[in-house]
Amino acid sequence: MEMLQKYLLDMMLALSGIGAAFAVLVLLSKALSRRRRLVIVIIELSATFLLFFDRLTYIYDGDASRFGTVVARVGNIVVFMLTQFIIFAFIHYVMNIIREDRKMKIPRVLRFLCALTFAGMLLVFAGLFSTYLYYFEEGNIYHRGPGYLLCYVIPGITTVAMVWFVIAYRKHFSRTICLSLLLFLLGPVAAAIVQFFLYGLPLQNITIAIMSILAYIFAYLDINDKVDRANTIKIEHLEEQRKLSQRLFEQIANVLASAIDAKDEYTRGHSHRVAEYSEKIAREMGKSEEECKKIYYTALLHDVGKIGVSDRIITKNGKLTDEEYEIMKQHPVIGSQILSSVKDYPYLGIGARYHHERYDGLGYPDGLKGEEIPEVARIISVADAYDAMTSNRSYRSAFPQQDVRDEIVKNAGTQFDPDMAKIMQHFIDIDSRYEMKEQTAVSAEPAE
Repeated sequence: MEMLQKYLLDMMLALSGIGAAFAVLVLLSKALSRRRRLVIVIIELSATFLLFFDRLTYIYDGDASRFGTVVARVGNIVVFMLTQFIIFAFIHYVMNIIREDRKMKIPRVLRFLCALTFAGMLLVFAGLFSTYLYYFEEGNIYHRGPGYLLCYVIPGITTVAMVWFVIAYRKHFSRTICLSLLLFLLGPVAAAIVQFFLYGLPLQNITIAIMSILAYIFAYLDINDKVDRANTIKIEHLEEQRKLSQRLFEQIANVLASAIDAKDEYTRGHSHRVAEYSEKIAREMGKSEEECKKIYYTALLHDVGKIGVSDRIITKNGKLTDEEYEIMKQHPVIGSQILSSVKDYPYLGIGARYHHERYDGLGYPDGLKGEEIPEVARIISVADAYDAMTSNRSYRSAFPQQDVRDEIVKNAGTQFDPDMAKIMQHFIDIDSRYEMKEQTAVSAEPAE
């Protein structure tokens, strides 16, 4: 028993240091509210001093010197008082959780238990003036008094009531907090029962100190869970906002493309077909899903600059004059200027400006050549030309499939990037039924 007691005394000293360190850690913690930090610090420090003074009472029990007598008596009253005070602070901790986390009115039972615990502290203080609770006989040896168990009546009633309260109100606490509260309450009770039969071992106070440390750990874990849940909700909200913004962008882009195509009945559906062909080319090139989507919407809006071109020119029944053609050639610049205001999608303006550039440098508006031309514009260029040849126009009918293929092959390396042209040639070769075209188009010889 003496060896075990010595071991427990060493443990008490170690736990005192750990408790003090945790108190400092709690003070520095920003995750907890100021009020909750204060309550936990009070519990930690109370448990620390409880162990410190309880250890002193065991060490100086039986020491008849003046110093030993003073230490034993002071330590004893401090231990009894702090045991009650920790329960008092714990009730306030529970009240703080309810007030901060659940925003609900503090139940009357908690206020009553606070008053009851305070009465218990007064009872301990009154024990100083009698030998009913405990006494020291000659030689400074501590003994339990006839009313010793009275010291446990109020803490016992309070503990049972708090266990009932936590269980009854468990829906108002997170699982982590509920578990920590029950451990804090039931752990010391179990230790007190063992200590009653193993008189001389400070098991209850050691357990109280351990539970005080765990109270902070569980509180921190609970905060982390709440932060994780809040972050998850925030991420889900942001993702929903992103999807909403994406849907809105897609709808606006489709409406805008349809409005452009609607200016001329012969180009109706042109923008959507060019977007589909461009996306097919991008997928064949091994582009990612995100890249393919960017290329699709860039191609969808490649002709947006036609908004700034006169309807008379766009809907003219026949070939354009040189002057009209020069005006039409301005639509890539106009489209680029319009789309440059869409800051979140800077790639849109690239397709609009450069889709009429030629691989040999003879295109417009900037006369870029080869790989100077942005890749997305080179993709759109061949898709745009393909749709133009496979659709009816006011001045001609759609080309037969073989003629379209011949034109793609013929202009590879001059008008088109040869790699993009090769991919389009591959699509033509596997389209044996000539389905990749304007659905209303009629196969015919190209107009002279």
